[in-house]
Amino acid sequence: AGPLRAAPGFPILPVLGSIPWWSSMSAPDGRRLSGINDHHDVFPEGYRRHGPVWRLGLPGLGKGLSGECTICADPREFLKVLRVEGRYPYGAIMLHWPAIAWLRETGHPLAKLYTRSEEWRRMRHGMQKDILPPAAAAAYAPVIAETAADVALWAPRWRDAGAYMSRASFDLFSTLTLGRPSGTSNPAPGACEPAQAR
Repeated sequence: AGPLRAAPGFPILPVLGSIPWWSSMSAPDGRRLSGINDHHDVFPEGYRRHGPVWRLGLPGLGKGLSGECTICADPREFLKVLRVEGRYPYGAIMLHWPAIAWLRETGHPLAKLYTRSEEWRRMRHGMQKDILPPAAAAAYAPVIAETAADVALWAPRWRDAGAYMSRASFDLFSTLTLGRPSGTSNPAPGACEPAQAR
């Protein structure tokens, strides 16, 4: 792969980023898509237009005044990124400035989780040692796959993509940590109530 500057993508302007193009685009079937409201459609559209690695500007999220981001939809390409990130990779958690400010202000030990340091590495590896090894992943992969299939089937029934993504993430997280889905992404009334309450 060449340098990221050579990656295709949406035009990027200072301050505005790619918002003029990202906020209103046409899908192949003629529908109008908005990067603000139609996340589940615009990222595949970016992939369709630009391939597995592409750029766009999201001010406040990406790098610099234009908010430059590189989107990677190919796990083989992303593995290359992980390999060159080094000992202390950058993560989206570092964008959560309100939490960072509060944790630092209160002297909370979790403030170190929001850094790129040896303390971050120690905390992160302590939390993930039972998640990442292949033997551990083989144990939970089937139940995660089952939950992911259910979550994907429920997606078209949601009007609010943000609420759906939050609940879907929680469903997958609870499946990983508790060994069973919470059902929070099922839009059916009462679907996520405890069984004894139904």
